[in-house]
Amino acid sequence: MSVSVINDLRDILKRNHDDMFNTYDFDGIAEGVLKLVSEIDAKSNTSCNQANNAYEKDFDGWNENKKHINSRAHFIGFKEREVWYSAIGVNVGHEQDGKNELFERPILVLKKYNHRMLMAIPLSRRIKDDLHHIPYLFGGRMYAAVISQARLIDSRRLLRKIYTLPTEDYGKIKEAFIGQFTEQKSDLAVARPSEPEGYSKLSIAKPRAKVNTRKRR
Repeated sequence: MSVSVINDLRDILKRNHDDMFNTYDFDGIAEGVLKLVSEIDAKSNTSCNQANNAYEKDFDGWNENKKHINSRAHFIGFKEREVWYSAIGVNVGHEQDGKNELFERPILVLKKYNHRMLMAIPLSRRIKDDLHHIPYLFGGRMYAAVISQARLIDSRRLLRKIYTLPTEDYGKIKEAFIGQFTEQKSDLAVARPSEPEGYSKLSIAKPRAKVNTRKRR
């Protein structure tokens, strides 16, 4: 504990309470205040460390869970517009992770390819003001479809159905998802591939049929 800080606190207290300075132990008060601040800082650091440790990715636990999911013999029936809890697991870096012991997160079935495969968009309660979080209201609560985290998944990851999204909200999310690529597609349509050196349309023209110039006798 810094002696200079204690002296500063002592001077401040003495200046504001000069008439009571002889009555109270301001040195002890100053030291007690600093001790309390130190304890608060220590508890804060401990809480931060616990939070960081709690967020450590449990890859081993997810690998065991994934083996069980992969061994499922049946496939769950599902439809587009439905919202399901899905075992999306533990992933790399900023890829969306699942929660709790099931490694689950709500997803929207954006596209059903067959009874085995679907395009899923993870959902979140955290609303962000950007182009990748598409907000919608359901059951009096706000949610966001995180279109930047869309991914192809196997239907064996689906755990249980939550609700079916209204057609209007589904259409808004689908339009935003497709809109990510429309500008790039238009650029590709305008750009013309360069022709190789020496290329000529005449070089790929069909050869003429031979004309028989021999006279009949």
